[in-house]
Amino acid sequence: MQEKPNGIAQALVIGENFIEEHPCALVLGDNIFYSACLSKQLQEASDDVDNATVFAYYVNDPSAYGVV
Repeated sequence: MQEKPNGIAQALVIGENFIEEHPCALVLGDNIFYSACLSKQLQEASDDVDNATVFAYYVNDPSAYGVV
């Protein structure tokens, strides 16, 4: 449990011992992912064990959304 609101990404810190060396993904519940090659992109992200992958989408007004 979060003792204070430190953001969603803190879930990875809190769950560090549970995650250990296993691959994991943090996905916000209100996001919808789509792409003609989404399966391929997800597999490539999963195979890349040395880096993180951030999926993002260009919008006309990024100030209305979270910015990567």
